[in-house]
Amino acid sequence: MSKIDKALDSLEKAVAKERELAAKEAKAVKKAMKKARKDARAQYKSKRARVKKERKSAEKSVRKTRKRIEKALGEEKDRLEKEYEKAKKKAAAKKPATRKPAGTKPATRKRTTAGTAAKKPSAGGATKAKPTAREAHAAAMLNYVRKNPGSSVADVAKAQGVSAGTLYPVARDLLAAGKVKKTGSKYSVAR
Repeated sequence: MSKIDKALDSLEKAVAKERELAAKEAKAVKKAMKKARKDARAQYKSKRARVKKERKSAEKSVRKTRKRIEKALGEEKDRLEKEYEKAKKKAAAKKPATRKPAGTKPATRKRTTAGTAAKKPSAGGATKAKPTAREAHAAAMLNYVRKNPGSSVADVAKAQGVSAGTLYPVARDLLAAGKVKKTGSKYSVAR
């Protein structure tokens, strides 16, 4: 055998060895991937089962807590109803029973609107009636709109520290009285 034959033979053996090692490596990689997939599935199933169990436990705890709260509320309701009945009886016992003579009508009071409540003048002369809350809100809104034209009811309410629901009727009154004008949702002083 010549040197070339020996070299070729050696080369063939190296290539065969290389192929064998590559096949073994491919098998090892395939086996490792299969094992990794199997492990990942097992971990996923385990975590899923644990989460499912925790969810059921939490739902059960919520149901128990809800029942306890409902029971406590029911007991509190019963207690408050009993207290109310006691207070009602106590108030009824304190109130003297007055009988009106037969054939007499109860005195009727003349009703007045909140804005036009008549005040009796004092001994020193006529006094100015204290403005109602609605009148005070109207004056404050008119003043605010005068200083800040184009303000919405919400803006005025925020500035006055009241809810917008309180001021909508006031805004309608001012609009009807012709003191303000409305463009969209914005108010300004009528001129």
